[in-house]
Amino acid sequence: MPVMSTLPNELWMSVFEFMNSPSDLAQVLRTSKRFRDLAIRILHRRLIWNDPRHFVRTLQFWDNNPGMLSVPRSLTVGISKIQLPPAHVDRLDRAVAVVAIDGGLGHVPVGGVAPPPNMAVLNPPLETMATRSKPAFVASQALYQAMTSRMVTFTQLSELIFKNALLPDSIYNIIHGIPSLRILHIEFCTFDQATIPGAWDHTTLPITELSLKSLEGGALVTNAMALAKAHNLRVLRFDMTACIFRFFTRMNNGGVHIVPPHLESVDVRLPEKKNWPSSPPDAQQQYIAPLTEFLAMCPNIVRLAIGSYMPEFTFPPWILPKLQSYKGPMSTVLTVTGRRPITELNICDAGTKLSDWTDILASLGAEHSSLRELCAYVPYWDDEILYAVTALFPSLHKLHIRYGLGSPSEDTVLHIGPHFVARTPDMHTLHLFSPRARSAAELLVPRCFDAIIEPEDFEEEEKRDPEAELKGMIGSWNRHCPQLGEVQLLQGFVWRKAQVRPGQKQGSWEKRKYDWVDGVRNYGY
Repeated sequence: MPVMSTLPNELWMSVFEFMNSPSDLAQVLRTSKRFRDLAIRILHRRLIWNDPRHFVRTLQFWDNNPGMLSVPRSLTVGISKIQLPPAHVDRLDRAVAVVAIDGGLGHVPVGGVAPPPNMAVLNPPLETMATRSKPAFVASQALYQAMTSRMVTFTQLSELIFKNALLPDSIYNIIHGIPSLRILHIEFCTFDQATIPGAWDHTTLPITELSLKSLEGGALVTNAMALAKAHNLRVLRFDMTACIFRFFTRMNNGGVHIVPPHLESVDVRLPEKKNWPSSPPDAQQQYIAPLTEFLAMCPNIVRLAIGSYMPEFTFPPWILPKLQSYKGPMSTVLTVTGRRPITELNICDAGTKLSDWTDILASLGAEHSSLRELCAYVPYWDDEILYAVTALFPSLHKLHIRYGLGSPSEDTVLHIGPHFVARTPDMHTLHLFSPRARSAAELLVPRCFDAIIEPEDFEEEEKRDPEAELKGMIGSWNRHCPQLGEVQLLQGFVWRKAQVRPGQKQGSWEKRKYDWVDGVRNYGY
């Protein structure tokens, strides 16, 4: 076995890259100078600047290590600057201190209002600190200028995220000053009224992914929508605060903007049902017609997601001829998926009736029996769900069903392998769980008992280990579906099949916790 000191740097770098926790990497830094030199580069690939007090401590590091400027790949900015002269900005109305470029804390200037006492500056109320979108500490003009100047010195930065911040008035200079930029997210932000849009040609931007959500700033938000004209754009996400489909379909001079030719993925969040016009013609005019017109301008879309609510509507069959993946409310599923090569479907209604859901399945099965991925939420469990899904979609690769009330019977759980998974030989991922369930024992409790229960039956019941039984049961499913690699029956963790090791006929099943990071499962390997 090789001595650790003889292992090449490339191997250690690969190991460190699997460590998702910055605190774990920080521990590695302290073990040796060699590990520090290697791990510090991994640690600085993804930067998060959410607090000016923390950012000010990094100023000297970047000045002293110019060779590290090519390391960062992703930067998230959530720092706001103080407004001078004092101006009322809702996003800053809970700020209690200004962080100077030397790290000192100053009072927030508020017109004729007396500044807060020192204790309030040093120890802001807990509710203030907990308000993500309204910071307790803001940067001084000098510190903020140092931050924005530093951003454009990262020569290999490919991802820039502004979140929960008052945006810099030089935002377009920054965006256009990073030639390596590919991913740009601006979410839960307010545009500085001093921002000058300028005559930027956003079509030349190299970005391939853009997200504009929960923005404030009036006409300045409209100007920001022009970022969606970037010629190489492939992924676009937006909501009604940055209504991109109206930007492309409605111009004051009667013309239209050109949609990026390579756009392949669109995620739009429409208003909640209560905020839709009560009149169907008004709903058609305000939302459905311009959205349909916009999608007609995007012939290369393969992924479409419609969030929140949308009523039933008609959709010309020649629109979206390449659509493969759709996520949206049940009312839109048959219209959007009809006559299109759909392989992935996510029905995202939370209040759908079970009868409506099974009717939709039957209609989908008639046209899309080759569906590879199905995700949905049902209000309460019925064992017929599994019978219907596995019979209608034998080619499924992934099945993800969350249910509200009830649970599968013990007999159903025990026979998922031979009765259901065996019908879908390509199944790799199976998620069947309720957020309410907390224990494996809840899935393995018989629904009925013999009329006479002997004392020894209670003793045997006390010896049961539901977790071990569940693991053994999942392992037995391999006989019926060798491709199965991930199973979830409870909230918060999954069972994953490890790779086959020497001397093993098949990989063992291991339990892994996960958490949600920006809407994506993080298993924390």
